[in-house]
Amino acid sequence: MNTAELLTKYKHRLVNVSLLVIALIIAFKIYNKQVTNIGLLNQQKNAEMEKNKVLLKLGELGVKVKAYKEYINSKDLSSSINTISELARDSTVEITSIRPAGEEDHGIYIKYPYDLKVASDSYHNIGNFISKLENHPSVFLVESAGITPGAGQDESQPEKVSVDLRISTIWLKNK
Repeated sequence: MNTAELLTKYKHRLVNVSLLVIALIIAFKIYNKQVTNIGLLNQQKNAEMEKNKVLLKLGELGVKVKAYKEYINSKDLSSSINTISELARDSTVEITSIRPAGEEDHGIYIKYPYDLKVASDSYHNIGNFISKLENHPSVFLVESAGITPGAGQDESQPEKVSVDLRISTIWLKNK
C-alpha cells in the first residue's frame, strides 16, 4: 500500500483527528483566557472588599467624630469662667485675675483662651488645679504656665506661689 491508498482509506479518521486537535487547541486557549479572567475578577473582588472595609472604618470614624463633637460642644461657653472658679476653689487656689482673650478661629474649631493669674500656698495646690482643669469634662487645655514664687508679707504668712496661666477651651465647628 502506498500513501495515496492509505490517505483515501483513513481520510475520515485523519479529518476527525485533525478537527479534534484543533478543537483541543481552541478549548485550551479559551480555558486559559477564562482562568486569566477569573484571576482578574478575584483581584477586583478583593480590591472591592478592601474598599468596603475602609468604608466601614470611615463610617465608624464618622460616628466617633460626631460623638466627640457632641461631647466637646456640650459645654456652655458662658459658664466656663464659673467652672474655672469652682475648680480653683476646690483646689484651694485663689484667682487674682481672669481675662478672656479673643477667640481664635482654627478652621475646624474655635479656641476660646483665658489668661489667669492664680496664687496658692503650695505648688501641689496649683498642680491639683491644673489637673482638675485638664480632666474636666468641659475640655480645658493648659497652654502655658509661668510660675513665680512670691514672698509673704511677714513671717506669720506663708509664701505664696503665683502662676500666670493661659488656658483655653475649644468648640468644634459643624462642617
